Amino acid sequence: MYGDSNRLTTGEVVFESKDKKVKVFKEEVDFVINQSMDPEMLDQVPKEQLDAQKKAIIKQLAFYKSIALSPEAAKLKATKDYKMALGLQEDTLLTGLFLKDKVKDIKVTDEETKKFYDDNKSAFTRQDNIADLQLIYLPYRSDDEKAQADRVLAEAKQNKDKFGDLAKQYSADKTSGANGGVTGPLPLDKLGADFAPIKDAAINGAVNEVAPNLVILGGDTAVIVKVNKKELKGEVVKYEDVQKNIAFQLKQKKIAEEQAKIEKEIVDKYDLNSIDQLKLEEKAADKDKK
Repeated sequence: MYGDSNRLTTGEVVFESKDKKVKVFKEEVDFVINQSMDPEMLDQVPKEQLDAQKKAIIKQLAFYKSIALSPEAAKLKATKDYKMALGLQEDTLLTGLFLKDKVKDIKVTDEETKKFYDDNKSAFTRQDNIADLQLIYLPYRSDDEKAQADRVLAEAKQNKDKFGDLAKQYSADKTSGANGGVTGPLPLDKLGADFAPIKDAAINGAVNEVAPNLVILGGDTAVIVKVNKKELKGEVVKYEDVQKNIAFQLKQKKIAEEQAKIEKEIVDKYDLNSIDQLKLEEKAADKDKK
């Protein structure tokens, strides 16, 4: 069912204005997401990032629908410019849907993905040191502070699965602590000299373990380091870690090749390249200059 500003009038509503005149439907948001992103890669997008993207789409759609409700917009619908723009937009949308439909059945097999990985091992060999860490920063000046740092280290070793909670409770860096001490992928080779001890602890530490000793920075700060994941220079990234990304890239390559083939067939069928030889009519003003 369709309306003026709300084309869909049934289904799950994700936003409704206070006056109930503007509605955005889940189906609309999902459609926009699927048009801009391969559905097979959605599970690779962090939930927070995907939620933020969906909210931006909802806000944009609601804005468009709000404009469509205005009396001025209603008048514009009767103009020649609107009808021209609508026709051209329809052709553009149909072209996009046409090409997408033509390649919807393209697949990449596990054999193709594994072969690409095996044939391009150098491309999957790390050129730097990367680690996902969790850090607890503690003051380390007085004897009391040093004793407290030792106690927190012992507690972290005994409760490594609750490291994030300990970071929130103890870390002197409140911003880091509020995030559970999580660093995200950290390029260790780009750390300054002052943070070299953290790099050493990450490279030498066991994955999913808390470093056995406090890391001392500048003589007045102690850091407790937990290594969640690391990929070291010279290591070949595991196939399982890149399989989906390889499959996606190979699929996009196949899609691009197939779409280029389809476009060439259409260009040749309707002799569209002859457009390049057209001699467009000159404007009267240009003729007068000659």
